[in-house]
This record gives sequence, structure tokens and C-alpha cells, in this order.
Amino acid sequence: MSVTLKSDMKKFHASLKAVKATSRKSFTSIINKALKDVAFRAAQFTPKTKSSAVRAGLRPKLLSRIAAKALTAKQGKFKKSELAAEKKKIMARRLKGIGGVRAGWFPAIVALGGKIRGGEKMKSTGSASKGFAKKAGGLRLFGKIRNAVVTTQFAKKTNTGAGNIPFAISALREAVNFVANDRAAHAERKREVGNVLKKHSDK
Repeated sequence: MSVTLKSDMKKFHASLKAVKATSRKSFTSIINKALKDVAFRAAQFTPKTKSSAVRAGLRPKLLSRIAAKALTAKQGKFKKSELAAEKKKIMARRLKGIGGVRAGWFPAIVALGGKIRGGEKMKSTGSASKGFAKKAGGLRLFGKIRNAVVTTQFAKKTNTGAGNIPFAISALREAVNFVANDRAAHAERKREVGNVLKKHSDK
């Protein structure tokens, strides 16, 4: 997603360094696990669009125009019954895609070794399936996760990428902050345990 998370990412990086200081795991594995958790949390924190909002965005006249255009391109002339059937198909597809922004995180989760319901059976034709993750590895101590969903506002005839959808950005910010806090707390617990063990071993 093309969003800026300067303050959140600074805290996030610090938390991963804290984990590394108390762990025997490689830094790349720590980074990749954190990225997977961010993708999971981003999906969890992304609200589903309500069916009422989908229906409101496809008013009867607009739906008829979209259906008519599709039928004309496909077969030329058409009957009223064919128009009605096409309208039902279009509405069904839109309602089925309600969780599209959330599903946009699924490819990243799967690529990082996670499992999520519906993540491995996504249609390759949808924009949600275009998301991805790039693992940290070798000398590359950074990774990448991306939600590539593109939503269409038919009334305005515009397309909007996930990086410009307010609730998607908020979900990602919340996810980064959640994982940063989780890792910082984990590192602190490990330090406390280590201090206790060291104290008793010196006696």
C-alpha cells in the first residue's frame, strides 16, 4: 500500500531490534514473522463493506446502464429478461466482493507461510489476488507486504487503490502499532526473565 507510516514504522523497527537482542533467532526470521502478523492484523482490522452500501452505490438506473452496456458489448441487442438477469449477476458479484479490501491481505499472509480461510482459493482475475509479500533474506534485512485491491465507484466512474482508502490505511496503521507493541512487550518479558535468572545464578 502506498501509505506513509513514519512514526509507526520507527516504533516498529525498534521493537524488532529489541526482540533480536533477546532472541537466538535470525533477524530475517524475526522480520518475516512480524510482517506476517501485520498482514494478519491488517486483515482482521479491515471492516467489511456493508451490503447496504453496495446497493446504495448501485442505484437501479445506474445498474441498468451498467448491465445494458455489458450486454451490448457481449451480444448487441438484448431482451428485457436478459437485462434483468444481467443486473442480478452484477449485483451478486458486487455483494460477493464485499470483503475485497480485507482479502487483499490474503496473498501476503500465504506468501509468508500463514494460513487463512479463502487465502489459497482466490480467483486470479480479481485485484485482491494481486497482493504479495517479499521476504527478508540473506543480507536484505527488510521485507514488504502489499494489498493491491482496487475498488470501483460506479456512480463516480472512478477506481481507488487500497493505499488511498481511508479505512484500509487505518487498519494497516493499527496493525503495525499492534505488532510493534506486542514485540516490545515480548522483548521486555524476556529481559525480565533473563535478569531474574542472572540474579539467581550469581548467588
